[in-house]
Amino acid sequence: MSSAADKPARPKSILQAHMKRPREAEPPHIGLIRWLRSRGADLDGLEIRESPGGGLGVFATRPFEPGAAIGLLPSAAIIDPVAVLHSDDVARAALAQGGSEPFAFWLALASMAQQESCGHREYLAALPREAPDPTGWPAAQRQLLAGTPLAAQVEAQRRLLADEFARVAPTAAPRVPFDVDGAALFPSFLWARGVHMSRCFPRALVDAAALPLPHEVLASSTVDAPLRVELAGTLGCLLPLYDMMEHRFAVAPGEALHNNYGPKGNGELLFTYGFASAENPLDSVEGIVVGCRKGSGRAADELHAARLQCLAEHGVIGMDDPLAGPCLSLDELDLLRASLEARLRSLPSSEAADAAEAAQFSREGYCAAYRAGQRRVLRAALAEVAVLEGILVVMCDLTADA
Repeated sequence: MSSAADKPARPKSILQAHMKRPREAEPPHIGLIRWLRSRGADLDGLEIRESPGGGLGVFATRPFEPGAAIGLLPSAAIIDPVAVLHSDDVARAALAQGGSEPFAFWLALASMAQQESCGHREYLAALPREAPDPTGWPAAQRQLLAGTPLAAQVEAQRRLLADEFARVAPTAAPRVPFDVDGAALFPSFLWARGVHMSRCFPRALVDAAALPLPHEVLASSTVDAPLRVELAGTLGCLLPLYDMMEHRFAVAPGEALHNNYGPKGNGELLFTYGFASAENPLDSVEGIVVGCRKGSGRAADELHAARLQCLAEHGVIGMDDPLAGPCLSLDELDLLRASLEARLRSLPSSEAADAAEAAQFSREGYCAAYRAGQRRVLRAALAEVAVLEGILVVMCDLTADA
């Protein structure tokens, strides 16, 4: 009989290695502050500490007005995906195996998190230990999205990532310890993807030495079109310190500095960043687009014009173009109603509980806020269908008169 000492040690995943912080006895933000200063960062007027909403936050020790500089972050502290793809062995191997650029960067980032010699180890160790976005959540927590469109989106994303991972990772990261099916690395890969997707800034900011308040940089009214496009991409840069701010404007001493996430509904916020807000006015539900068909001949033209005028007079959504509008028929309205009602029924019957949980800073609370927004939009859409039915009756009268 072999002793326990004779048994081979179970390989540790990157996530397990990541969770083993460089200095076990000190809080992670202490190592982060020391690392930032060693890289030449200017932290004047800033304090990094635990945030009431979870994780680390950046707090002001003096007033900051909108547009005021909030410090200096040298390029040595930034993780630039383009540089990683050109220089990191794991990233280069992943690209050689046919992996996409985002996949190669995320795999390299997961590998970097376990390396003692990594130049950004203190920063990576200070990040949340779990993947922030639902794609990286455990199965039990992904069930919080059951019955919502986001649930299907998350599972589809996991399948795509798992397929690429199985094809590329074993060869691209041979020095990374795997268990039998490679599952030891996959959660760490999802962690790397999640922290990057939820924290990245446009690469155009890499060359900036002194960054203005993020809401001035990222607000759509002050950013040119190429930067807005890049902001929506997946290969933005990781900017330590600035990615730990929350989203608001000017602050007084003792308050948190905030970033601007831009106009996003809860579906996008939850999928990309892992949080949602209660009563989000930008919540939406994908539905069926209806239009106004046009026949041939003078009589058809006149009827089409009368229908468009009727729709415009009733303020039907989508009537921005006076020459085209929604197509309306009883069959299409029935199909639209059935689809909306089915989606409403598919949501868990936990409306009262969702209302209580939506204000909590937790995955349960964020999912509750998302579900509440879905219910609100679906009910508004069903009310709109009822209005459209009344309009259709008027159209039928116009058809009879024609």
